[in-house]
Amino acid sequence: MIKGGVVRFWLVLTFVLLGLWLFSYAYEHVRGNADGLIANFAYENIFITLLILDGLSFLIALGLTAQRRIIQNVTLAILSGLFFIFFLEGTGHLIIGLNLVKSSPFVFRRLYIPSEIYKLKPFPAGDLNPVTGRAHVPNATYRFMNCEGDSICWAFNYAGANDRQRSVTNPEPGKKRVSIVGDSFLEGYMVNNVDRCSNILEQKTGIEHLNFAVNSSSPLNYYLTYKSISKVYGADVLIIGFLPANDFEVYDGKKPYTLVDWPIYVPYWQGVYPNYTLSYSLANVSQSINYGNHTQASLLKVVDSVYATLTLSDKLRADLLAHSSIFRLLGEVNMKNYKAGQFTKYDLFSDSEWNYVSYSLTKLIEEAKGKKVIILSIPTLWDIDALKKGKTNRIDPLLAKFCRQNGADFIPLAPAFLNYKGNPQELYVLCDGHWSVKGESYAADVLFNHPIYRSAIK
Repeated sequence: MIKGGVVRFWLVLTFVLLGLWLFSYAYEHVRGNADGLIANFAYENIFITLLILDGLSFLIALGLTAQRRIIQNVTLAILSGLFFIFFLEGTGHLIIGLNLVKSSPFVFRRLYIPSEIYKLKPFPAGDLNPVTGRAHVPNATYRFMNCEGDSICWAFNYAGANDRQRSVTNPEPGKKRVSIVGDSFLEGYMVNNVDRCSNILEQKTGIEHLNFAVNSSSPLNYYLTYKSISKVYGADVLIIGFLPANDFEVYDGKKPYTLVDWPIYVPYWQGVYPNYTLSYSLANVSQSINYGNHTQASLLKVVDSVYATLTLSDKLRADLLAHSSIFRLLGEVNMKNYKAGQFTKYDLFSDSEWNYVSYSLTKLIEEAKGKKVIILSIPTLWDIDALKKGKTNRIDPLLAKFCRQNGADFIPLAPAFLNYKGNPQELYVLCDGHWSVKGESYAADVLFNHPIYRSAIK
């Protein structure tokens, strides 16, 4: 009798949900835009989620009212576990919501597309280039205040580089030219271009230093940027900035569920080392949330298309892990430990991570055949702190050996930054982590006085 009542209750609940879904569908097609959204809520995905939860709760109710005691006990154990997880997650979301632990806000892109999403603009960089992915908007300017309140102005040239306009042919054939690829550190993320390392070196040497660095890029981006954009400028010297702090942390296609809430267009190596093939995370660069010019409907279409391609296990990860406050808090604890100098990517990286990165660097060196190639390893303030505390510097000897084997030169910046006579904190913007004006100047002085650099530009 009890079980019959349970069945009837959930049948009624299911029919109510289906009726509301049908009503919402009719309303949205008659009164709305037929774009799958009602007041920015993806109602179809919401009702699918509710029906799944309805089915799970029905199974639990059947288990609790079963005649056999063992089924009741197992169901009760499962329900207790779910309640405990729900309690932990609720507590975690409360901690983050009250800003007791600083964290980026959660997004539930499959369920809700905020109206301001179409206002996203690809500045100071975005996923704009079908080959490189990450790039700047050509012939654009960008003004902002950095986290210390300094006014910054950038101007991107017609190649999309954060640099002044450069001619494809060397305007002074009697002088060498230097090309630079890297991420935000070599781009000079927290300073005006006049104060960054590459501009200082250009002023000191009288030799052009063409800066093609793009924030949030990786060694694969460096390779594709050089191959498709900067190589045509015919520089005699190529400087590659390698940042251990995040150049190992790249999208490699193994976590496609992360693209559901934040669909980005990223090139990556697919396969097993050394038999990689180049692939991209999305079918088209315009699908990326960092491409800009999206509407709520177009972004929902991308999100749903990505979700549809996932395996069942990855769909569960997209729905659960990506929105887990517990995993988010563990990540924040990990970042806190990194900033406290408890570990460093100069030491902690796997063989598979090194294989992935070294393959990109190898392809880049091959593409620059005939040019003088210098790989520059760059420490963050927290790397310096960890190395001072005795953490092992594994990456610099490995890069030095790699360069010897591949006909490139290597300049590690960690030793010079460790030997800095003042407080290393003054070399970095503390609220952000990038080089300060003094840090850019110090890095330029280290390079300018390094025999490898001086030999390369002679």
